[in-house]
This record gives sequence, C-alpha cells and structure tokens, in this order.
Amino acid sequence: MKPIQISIYDIPAHCYNIEEVENDNCPWYQEILLYVKNREYPDQATENDKRTLRRLAIDYVLDGEILYKRGKDRVLLSTIMEVCNQFSIKHHNSSLYRPKMNGAMEVANKNIKKIVAKIAETYKDSHEKLPFALLSYRTSIRTSTGATPFSLVYEMKAVLPIEIEIPSLQKRMMRAYNKKVRTREFHEEDLVLKKILPLQKDFRGKWMPNCEGPYVVKKAFSGGALFLSEMDGQNLLNPVNSDSVKKYFT
Repeated sequence: MKPIQISIYDIPAHCYNIEEVENDNCPWYQEILLYVKNREYPDQATENDKRTLRRLAIDYVLDGEILYKRGKDRVLLSTIMEVCNQFSIKHHNSSLYRPKMNGAMEVANKNIKKIVAKIAETYKDSHEKLPFALLSYRTSIRTSTGATPFSLVYEMKAVLPIEIEIPSLQKRMMRAYNKKVRTREFHEEDLVLKKILPLQKDFRGKWMPNCEGPYVVKKAFSGGALFLSEMDGQNLLNPVNSDSVKKYFT
C-alpha cells in the first residue's frame, strides 16, 4: 500500500493557489475585500466567478479596513497566528476530545424529550415547547439529589411566573367576595337564632331543625364574639361566633 502524504498549511489551502496565479503583491483576500466594501467584481470575472465570490463574502465582515471572518457559531475570527505570536502562545491543532461520561447527560436529554412529547401537539411545534420543557425540568425536584437543578446551580429557589400572579389573583378574589358580603351587626338585647352544629346529637335525626332559640344577646364584641342568654335570663356558658347566629324577627 502506498503511504498517504498529509500537508499542514499555516493559511487556507486556496491561498496558495491564488499566490501561484497572481503576482501583483495583493493579499489573497483582495477580491473579497473589494466586494464587501464596494460590491465590486474583478475584471473579466465570469458569472460563475461572481457567484463564487458572493458565496465566500457571506462569511466576512469589514470593520474599518480590517476584514474579519465569521466562524460556524457566527463569532468573528481574527487572521489568530498573529495573536498567538504577540502573546507568545503555542497554538496546536487537535481533534475533538469527548471524555467518558456516566450517562447523566443522556438521562437528562431523555427526560426533556419526554416532557416535550407530552406538551407538544404536533412535531412541528416541538421547538416552541422546548423552553417550557426546560423550565419544568430545571424547577422540578430530582429524587437523586432532593433538590431542583436550578437550586443546585444558583443556591436559591426559582420563582415561577404563576407564583408572581397568585397574590394579585387572591386580591382580586377578595375584592369580588367583599363586594357581595353584607356585614351583620349585633347589639345588646337583640334576639338571635343559633345554628345547631352537626356534632350535636338529636334523636329526631334528619327531622332535626337547623337552628335553636331564640336567644338574647347579652354582650357583643367588635371581633364577632357574642355572649347569649336564654329568654328566662339564664346565660350560656360559652361565647359564640357571630357567623353561627342570625337575627330573629317576631
């Protein structure tokens, strides 16, 4: 078998081809620079050459007189060998390294996939449901650690959007309830009927009345507590709440 020869270049391979053809002391990116700056094509350029130049110029950005190239993540790259030489950095190209893992990442991805599958209506809107799935996963307690991933990273409890809305919802419910509530005021010598509590046993069973009395209000407190007495003047031992009585009219 013939050995395979591998060459390592300091600059992109197409630069060598340009230097072999052109001897006008212009940099290899001169045509790209002119197109990005002024949208100019080289003289005697064919339609195929123009199309190739437009495709190459997409990845380049002009900042003043300096031409930068974007990487795959759209981050600007800076002509890097000069930076390494300036700061005495030894730069070595190496293959990607993927250390061995214990499967934690695969388990997390599997759980997120299950959440997305449950909340997504069709496969076309799965990408729109991904942020909600991530929020649900990061704010749920893991059985292995007894804490949420959010709390482990930031050392604090995550505040959910619904928790911010709960106080305002409660206030609106209280205002709506208070509009319909009619306060009942009791004064001394008022006649009232007292509700019979379900714990009280009565031989009449389901025919048992709901209220008993009438009683006379002997003393009323602002907090709603009432002291009652029977019609013959005998006082009841325990006070009652005003919610458990209603006025008696003769």
